[in-house]
Amino acid sequence: MTLFYLALIAGGPVFAGFIVVYYSDVTDKTRSFLMTFSAGILAGLFVEIGGRLTGELRGLAFLMTMDYPAWWDLVWRLVMLAAGLSAGFLGLAFFKNNLIGKEKDELLPSKRARRAALLWAAAAGLHNLSGGLALGTESFWKERAFSLFLALGFGLQGLFQGFNITAPIVNPRPGARLSAGLALVAGLPVFLGAGLGGLFAWKILETFILSLAAGTVLFAACELIYAGRRLRRKTAVDAGLLAGFLIIMTINLAIMVGE
Repeated sequence: MTLFYLALIAGGPVFAGFIVVYYSDVTDKTRSFLMTFSAGILAGLFVEIGGRLTGELRGLAFLMTMDYPAWWDLVWRLVMLAAGLSAGFLGLAFFKNNLIGKEKDELLPSKRARRAALLWAAAAGLHNLSGGLALGTESFWKERAFSLFLALGFGLQGLFQGFNITAPIVNPRPGARLSAGLALVAGLPVFLGAGLGGLFAWKILETFILSLAAGTVLFAACELIYAGRRLRRKTAVDAGLLAGFLIIMTINLAIMVGE
């Protein structure tokens, strides 16, 4: 499967999700379920990306026990792992705390609500950019099964990003132009990241790119769980989180079996 189709699988659902948001009028219970469903998917992505990274580190550590001079590779990958996770998680945390601030914690007037939604769309775009980079890099190195898993995982959680991004806009509901603009801000970085990852796929930076994606995935999952719990629908939160995690793990198993 070519990188274009993988990027379409990963990024297309973001735009489709905003169409659903525009035409739907969901309850707090449903919104809470969908948010944490996305968080469950992201948790599964984090587990698989983390497993891949730690597997490579274990392999290098094993080579060192066999007197193979792999210590430099091991140290370099550990540095890239720490740098990528920190950049992904703390980068989005800085963006949220310094640009979005506390705007989402109160009922917002119309203009401030639109600004908050735009900033949340930009934060989602940064998250999707890192996912696109990881997708492009793995596709370049012919990791077909893992590339497909990343594309399906990011696409499935992207389908519900619109519900979180438009959450500050309670009245009136976002119009067509605003929804389209938010979708572009959140969705286009997937394609940009995939293109850049495919063009500049340096093996020495693969660990950093995957760690960067893992860091943004972890931050996004934490935020979605927090947002879902604020709606005070505990059963929906727990059910959504479990359902999302089980579905993405099932998808991963199906890809492994079919490979």
